[in-house]
Amino acid sequence: MLNANLFDGGALLISGANNKLNEDGEFVKNEVNSSLKLLISKLLEKINKEISSTIPHYCVEVLAFCLFAAALFELNRVIRKKVRSVFKKGKDQVPLVKEILGTIKIYGVLILPMIMAAAFLETYIADIIFNLF
Repeated sequence: MLNANLFDGGALLISGANNKLNEDGEFVKNEVNSSLKLLISKLLEKINKEISSTIPHYCVEVLAFCLFAAALFELNRVIRKKVRSVFKKGKDQVPLVKEILGTIKIYGVLILPMIMAAAFLETYIADIIFNLF
């Protein structure tokens, strides 16, 4: 879809340039500039339309992955404490299984539904927003 509009704009640029020659055989700069401006404006309009339709999906998915990274960081902290306690004399008991289950619970209750909502936004809402413009 984007390539077709770009090709049409390029054809417009070429046809506009070929139709407007002065008596010396040189292109008329104003006509070329206006065709180029039209091409660029159509391209930017298309890009803005595509970007604005993906913003809701992007925000939800990035937030979900940031929360997942934070949960994995906490799990990593507990694993490092567990490994450190093996080499220390004062052996602190670190509940590794409890932390793993907590991370799985956070993933199942919070992160997975957010990723599913982002997929819904990408599939359905992005098309609706794309067709609005």
